[in-house]
Amino acid sequence: MAGDRPILIVDDDRALRAMLVEQLGVDGEFEPFEADTSTDAEARVVGGDTRFDALILDVGLPDGDGRDLCSRLRRHGVKVPIIMLTGSDQEADVVRGLD
Repeated sequence: MAGDRPILIVDDDRALRAMLVEQLGVDGEFEPFEADTSTDAEARVVGGDTRFDALILDVGLPDGDGRDLCSRLRRHGVKVPIIMLTGSDQEADVVRGLD
């Protein structure tokens, strides 16, 4: 069924978001939603009407760090899986993301 699994894609790169939306929507199993800032994403997840099954979250956002957003969402009780997008492979960054 179309739209069974809403997923929020949070990334400031419009082309990457469009590609992820297209790929996740191909089979109709997922209903992708988009946000380009941490402020918009937090409003959609915490105060919005949609309960997301997962988040795809970029670390580098124009209004903050995606890892900080992840921490705030967890403090709000959001327990959905979060996939972090980053080009960083430094051990400290990996540990911070896992925390």
